[in-house]
Amino acid sequence: WGILQDRFGVAEPSMINRLDRETSGVTLVARNSRAADICRRQFNCRSVTKKYTVLVEGGLDGPVRARGYIVNCADSAIRKKRRFEPAAGTLPEPGREAEWADTNFTPLERRGAVSLLEAVPHTGRLHQIRATLSFLGCPVVGDKMYGLDEGIFLRFIEERLTPRDAAAMRIGRQAMHASELSFSHPSDGRPMTIAAPLPPDMLGLSGI
Repeated sequence: WGILQDRFGVAEPSMINRLDRETSGVTLVARNSRAADICRRQFNCRSVTKKYTVLVEGGLDGPVRARGYIVNCADSAIRKKRRFEPAAGTLPEPGREAEWADTNFTPLERRGAVSLLEAVPHTGRLHQIRATLSFLGCPVVGDKMYGLDEGIFLRFIEERLTPRDAAAMRIGRQAMHASELSFSHPSDGRPMTIAAPLPPDMLGLSGI
């Protein structure tokens, strides 16, 4: 916020979308309230396309479209942890009180014991991609909460991470990157696609 104001002269920046603390990549900022309203409406009506590049443990045999519900993970020691429950059909069940989640996953590259995937969420639920990948058996590399051992998250918040934890995570953060965002420009409606290259920590990671 301070950088936008001091370095780029944006007097009242409005953050349109947010990323998890450990997720890198593209986020959208509006210069004024009118532009912010138009951009937020696009997010609310799901006309914005978001693409994420994710490194996961293991991998998928082919493209997957995961439809289901994001619910609280009642059996977890982590209060804010959520889990994905697959749905029988392709649409939300009438009357069910849970958050419908819909995500496309496409394998991109195998790197030994880890894989690079593209994730395209059609809904915007908290921890949607991470919880869904955990259910699919290929959690995000470095994910302390949804990874191979949720105890890593509990030790992390207590500042008790061990060398074994660091080795299991492979990387110091969750290996998830918001790689591309497509939307309509708020001033004239022209299509815009903003992309961010993979950061060095993900580029150099392999599971060999």
